[in-house]
Amino acid sequence: MKKWWIVILVVVFAIAIIITFLLIGKNRSKPQSEKPQTVEEAIITPTIEDLSYFSLVPRRDGNAFNLIVKRIPNDASIDYEITYTTLENLSQGIVGEAKAGQNEYQYEHLFGTCSKNVCKYDKGVEFGQLTAQFKEPQKRYHTSFDFHLQNLGFVGGKLSLKDESASLDIPAGAISSSQFFISHQTGGLPSSVKEKILIGSPVGFFSSAGDRLSKEATLTVNLPKTPEGEVVAWGWDGKNEKWVEFPAEIKESKVTSKVNLLTAYIVIGKEAK
Repeated sequence: MKKWWIVILVVVFAIAIIITFLLIGKNRSKPQSEKPQTVEEAIITPTIEDLSYFSLVPRRDGNAFNLIVKRIPNDASIDYEITYTTLENLSQGIVGEAKAGQNEYQYEHLFGTCSKNVCKYDKGVEFGQLTAQFKEPQKRYHTSFDFHLQNLGFVGGKLSLKDESASLDIPAGAISSSQFFISHQTGGLPSSVKEKILIGSPVGFFSSAGDRLSKEATLTVNLPKTPEGEVVAWGWDGKNEKWVEFPAEIKESKVTSKVNLLTAYIVIGKEAK
């Protein structure tokens, strides 16, 4: 009788092992659930037409500036960082965000900090940099540029980009009183251009007291190479929202033009006839 019980136990044990292996094999044969697909974001190198138009307009006292961004794509958000160096050679930073869904963005930033209506401004600010990260549903790109904060009075003077690739020489009497200026590349264009642009980014000269000069100033722009044919300078007239053409001369790769706007400029090439 005991032998029969032993046989029965062996058979049951064998059946249990077979069932276990069958269940394991079945589970292994099941296809794994697919992971949700994510849209890959391409990192691109933007063209002058892809980028928004940036302008940094200083406040009259030079202790703050308005960051103005125009021509933002509808579905793009912008994360930006602004850094600058103080008189004590300390590096200061500002961060901000322009959320998606707005074509223009404006925000006043301080060269300093405020607490309980008491502001402490940084002294000796002259150079800084803005970096902007653009995020769209299927692509990302960025731009960055240096800026130069200067103060000029009635006697005039020379405004310049940090790398001196462009400058604006303002004569005495062209401005009526002491003003602050910020010079920088603008990233993109304020308005589309069909003509051939000879510089990688517009160069801008922005004032705390308007966009007109009472006397002509001399704009100088260094080009990457000497172009063939004639060139002209175009300045953006923000009040009338149009480009204004100014005659220009070129010597080797340096373009000069007499202008009267405090604004963004580009250099246009005219094909040789």
